[in-house]
Amino acid sequence: MAERDSERLIRTFTEDELARQDVEDIQGAGNGSSKPRRQRTAKPSLPMYRPARASSNPFRCSTCGNPQLRALATMYAQGTSTAVSMKGFIFKHGYQKTWRQTEMAKMCAPPRKKHFWPALLLLVAASLGTFAVLSDFMSTTVNNRVMVGSFLLGWLGIYMLAYHFYWNLRHYPQRMEAYARMHLCPRCGTVTKV
Repeated sequence: MAERDSERLIRTFTEDELARQDVEDIQGAGNGSSKPRRQRTAKPSLPMYRPARASSNPFRCSTCGNPQLRALATMYAQGTSTAVSMKGFIFKHGYQKTWRQTEMAKMCAPPRKKHFWPALLLLVAASLGTFAVLSDFMSTTVNNRVMVGSFLLGWLGIYMLAYHFYWNLRHYPQRMEAYARMHLCPRCGTVTKV
């Protein structure tokens, strides 16, 4: 029966290890070294894990096969910097925060949560319109139009608020999980999901 690759690797590894130990024993005996001799064991140490030939390495570029992938989160962090400095020419009176970002970091940015301020702005506009109608200082035709507009803005604001809350609760964690698995190939620029 033919010897398998893993058995052949183990055998050559143990032979090389034994030969190296014999050379160390011969060199160490003549120079008066006080180091204790290493004990030989019959149990060979295994070589590092190598995937089977048919399976592909997941940490390779899917286009060019480059094994040096970089995570999008790493690219974003390395390209974004914040500097804090004192403001003022003679009298230092405050702090200034400068935020810089490379173009690559902008492309590798993580997904963002949806903000609630547009929905709240629509709700405030609807409430101001309702207050204007209730204060009764406009004509009847204008009151009717403002009331319909306020009603539509109010419902749009409520819908937007609910949708943004739902998106932040459901979709944002999924997008962040997918973002954590995305890697960029520096050679060809392909984004690979690992």
